[in-house]
Amino acid sequence: FRLGYDFFTYGESVVILVQNIVIVLLVWSYSAKPISVGHKLLVIVGLGALTAAAFALPEEFLSVLPSITIMFVIASRVPQIVANFRTRDTGVASSITWLLNFVGAFIRVLTTLSETGDLLQASSFGLGATCSATILCQICIYGSPSSATKKDAKDATTAKDKKDK
Repeated sequence: FRLGYDFFTYGESVVILVQNIVIVLLVWSYSAKPISVGHKLLVIVGLGALTAAAFALPEEFLSVLPSITIMFVIASRVPQIVANFRTRDTGVASSITWLLNFVGAFIRVLTTLSETGDLLQASSFGLGATCSATILCQICIYGSPSSATKKDAKDATTAKDKKDK
């Protein structure tokens, strides 16, 4: 908002932030091992300091913030893509989840380009869309693990029935 962009371009991030805060609070409250007050304070103070630093950042450095997201996208998606490729299996990855992830990121690219023209931020969303599309393609190529598991279970049952006869 400091660059004067419409709330439409960043509002989703605010909603996701609130959701993440609620998730952290739920994890803290339902944790089997109680989280110490000191640890909670450390997290709250640390996040508060990061937020204050982001608001105090001079405008010429604001363009650096979206590039940090690029590192997070790479760190979160590329290891999974590589692991899927090596094992030729996507585990329990949901095609619907990754399809919606891809579509959302693709729409963010279009929205960012039309509303702000910020190529760095659009490239961050584009990289996310590309990684999501890659995982979605892996799911399509390697197949659904549930169908393979069902087929293996059916084959095992059929083989057992033939053996028993």
